[in-house]
Amino acid sequence: MLRPLRFQIRSSADCSRILCQIPHALEAELAPSLDYWKSQLDNYTYTPLPNFNGKKVLATNLAVTGRSYSTPLEKLQQQASALKVNPQVFFQAALAFLASFYFNNTDVTFGTVTSGRTIPVSGIEDIIGPCIATLPLRVDVSHTRTIKDLLLYIHELNRAMLGHCELPLLQQVDGADQLEFKLTLEFEPRSTGIVSRATFDPAVLPEAQVDILISQMEQLVNYFVEDFDGHLALSLERLGNSVLSIENAEFKHEEIHDGPAYAVEIRSEKTPEAPAVAFSHSISEDNIETTTISYRELNMRANRLANLLLAQNTMPDELVCICMEKSIDLYVSILATLKVGAGYVPITPETPLDRIQFILEEAQVRTCLTRSDCTADLRSLGNRNVINVDTADMKELRTENPNIPYDGSRIAYGVFTSGSTGTPKGVLVTQDNLVSNLKVLSEIYPCPQGSRLLQSCSQAFDVSVFEIFFSWYAGMCLCSGTKDELFQDMELAIRQMGITHLSLTPTVAALVNPDNVPNVKFLVTAGEAVTEHVKRTWAGKGLFQGYGPSETTNICTVRPNVTEEDLINNIGAPFTNTSAFVMDEAKDVLIPRGGVGELCFGGDQVYRGYLNMPDLTARKIINHPAFGRIYRSGDMGRLCPDGSILFTGRSDDQVKLRDKRKLTAMHQQLSSDYIDSVSRKSEEADDTGDWSDIERSIAAVLSEVVKIPVDEVRRQASFFAKVRD
Repeated sequence: MLRPLRFQIRSSADCSRILCQIPHALEAELAPSLDYWKSQLDNYTYTPLPNFNGKKVLATNLAVTGRSYSTPLEKLQQQASALKVNPQVFFQAALAFLASFYFNNTDVTFGTVTSGRTIPVSGIEDIIGPCIATLPLRVDVSHTRTIKDLLLYIHELNRAMLGHCELPLLQQVDGADQLEFKLTLEFEPRSTGIVSRATFDPAVLPEAQVDILISQMEQLVNYFVEDFDGHLALSLERLGNSVLSIENAEFKHEEIHDGPAYAVEIRSEKTPEAPAVAFSHSISEDNIETTTISYRELNMRANRLANLLLAQNTMPDELVCICMEKSIDLYVSILATLKVGAGYVPITPETPLDRIQFILEEAQVRTCLTRSDCTADLRSLGNRNVINVDTADMKELRTENPNIPYDGSRIAYGVFTSGSTGTPKGVLVTQDNLVSNLKVLSEIYPCPQGSRLLQSCSQAFDVSVFEIFFSWYAGMCLCSGTKDELFQDMELAIRQMGITHLSLTPTVAALVNPDNVPNVKFLVTAGEAVTEHVKRTWAGKGLFQGYGPSETTNICTVRPNVTEEDLINNIGAPFTNTSAFVMDEAKDVLIPRGGVGELCFGGDQVYRGYLNMPDLTARKIINHPAFGRIYRSGDMGRLCPDGSILFTGRSDDQVKLRDKRKLTAMHQQLSSDYIDSVSRKSEEADDTGDWSDIERSIAAVLSEVVKIPVDEVRRQASFFAKVRD
């Protein structure tokens, strides 16, 4: 019987405390055993069994499940005899190997049951009654290469601990406390074979996960018995798909015949006067000044601009830069670009010129769409066709749809994210990727007639693509405004604009109390991990928790209608058009279901690749023989038995700042001659009132390295103070 143990002794320090409780007369006699257990538990860190339910579950009683194993008992005994080990070692080895994935640590500890009759007590074998002892078995699987190595290693550990089981390191567990162990595994040899039995706490382990674990154990033990000379790492390849970290492998693929612009074209015919874009210029408690255009007007204006782009030889699949502040012209420009089969690269005017220059050259941009207030800077960056959308004479251009034959493999947009070297990398997403994402989301998100979605995200961030095109795909009104108007009092802006749907990062969502925006019935968070504050405030009030890298087209999983019982790191199940996998971080190998590894995704939302970075694309994309193109996200997590994913963190040192991964980029810059400039910026930050020296230094770093003006840092600091309070 093998029992994952909840220790009363959790470190070698506990051994020292117990020494103080041992009578002086026994101290010398027990010293060797004390030294043994101190060495065994040195630097040991207790890790509780994680919750595999994905939510909080109330359970007062243990549950039991089990079944017969196919493991040939006679062959097991023969192999154990050949190695001169006890047959239970095969089960201990399988559990240790699996636990290393479940706990994401090669150094694992679990309880193992012994007869308790090995202690040096006269007549111990003749005592009537239970003498069973549960001892901690600590195994570091990284110390072994082959299965045989692991078996012999555990055998020696078992032998060593039996010589020291008389030390009262572990307090006796009250037999009446049934919940003392979250999981107990028993393996009983019978004449018909081996029978497994698992007693578990449903509050932590759903029965489906226990059944998976029992099957994983069976398959591993069978393999160990069959070939104990095999390489331990290759054991993963012997596990069946049903017990590996695979979800929705046969994802739903639909042929797509029309691009994202088609939704606007259809609505301009069926509901021509319905509001498509509402842009607010001024918002106050008493008044709001808004310009609204209908679907018909949006389509006509986009068609004129599309025909202008065609007249200037804009080609399908090329990238067009769109650099302007939020405005109706911005949304017209985005729609027009996709109508001609081109993709767009969104850049905000406050982006540093050297970064703009890099992006334009990297994307080989020939045409820039902008407004007259941004023209000068763009014209200084090379000989490119710069079109001022607000002043260009397009009255004589045709208003009919261009009717460019649809090719879904063409680029829809390219967003530049910070790379691990600090150099921006362009993520290329196709029109098929985008439409597939919109189709799935339209089946998940509630969008009653008259819905209005706030486009609050920066247009340079890919969440804005969702906000814009989902609004039009679902027939909603896309609502927007200048940054100052929206964020001066966000709750006021939401009320005055009649917003019903929000798409916010958790940082921004923390500024909005649902009680103060009664018309809002839906909030989806993405771009960052949701916070406890946001979850607590919005749970049960239309909160959807989305997750997805830029490379998987906005988001590829979502936890709908989040409740207080849902675990905060539960990011939901993959979309019907998306397959999900958890792989070994260092190898293209699937790990056991329930284990922690790198989150990987396949399906119709996987991007085309990185712009001009074939080597990086090849490293991030797996061409799997059975599951097709799979993207390695760099994020870590585990698959629950219900198909939902528990996010556990990043595999690198990247963190999100203003919706971008920045830490490595900051390090790269700080390693150069930016220190002098940061010092100058620190002096500029001296007028920030009561800020401390460290606060002024942080402001200087943000200003110089991340290119945020000092006055913007002041505004953001006030912003975060509100969130904190």
